[in-house]
Amino acid sequence: MLVNNLTSYGMKKQTIILIIVFLVGGAVLGGFIGSYYQFWKSNRVFACASSDLNAVANFGVAAGNVYGNLAITNKTGNNCTINGDGFVQANYDTSKNGNIGIVNLGLPSAETYTLKSGQSVYTRVHMPNGPQCSTGIHYVPVTFSYNISDSNNITFTDSQGKQEFSITACDSPTDLTQIDITNLSNQAPPGP
Repeated sequence: MLVNNLTSYGMKKQTIILIIVFLVGGAVLGGFIGSYYQFWKSNRVFACASSDLNAVANFGVAAGNVYGNLAITNKTGNNCTINGDGFVQANYDTSKNGNIGIVNLGLPSAETYTLKSGQSVYTRVHMPNGPQCSTGIHYVPVTFSYNISDSNNITFTDSQGKQEFSITACDSPTDLTQIDITNLSNQAPPGP
């Protein structure tokens, strides 16, 4: 019917059929390309930016020990990756506190972690609540950070958004305070 109506305007039947075939073919091809693009986009994974992540530290005290559970969580709706081959860093003034030792426990468990939306990786920090010191003690401000890529890092905060935590250290430079930091894992550690 449509072809007959258009032929009355002087168009050849073959030309009209060819136009219809191109229109239908273009719609089908466009639908296929659009579906493939959505599939490609949803399965492509980019490096996480600091703004894509929440890094939260939750510390608790138990029997003379301080335990901190640290979590890095993807807060976006897209998958993204972070380095997995490093450890959380304890950052403090080493010129004033040379008697604090950092011990990395375990081996890096993955070259990279791909975090889905809402997914986390974890690490655990342990230190004495009252180190065995031959002299007095003092408090050392420390921040904890992680290099999520070669050029990007993230600093952990508590639930109030505070980045700086206090650790107890010995006054004597010969008394060592040890901070143990585990490798990243996709398994949550036990509560602090």
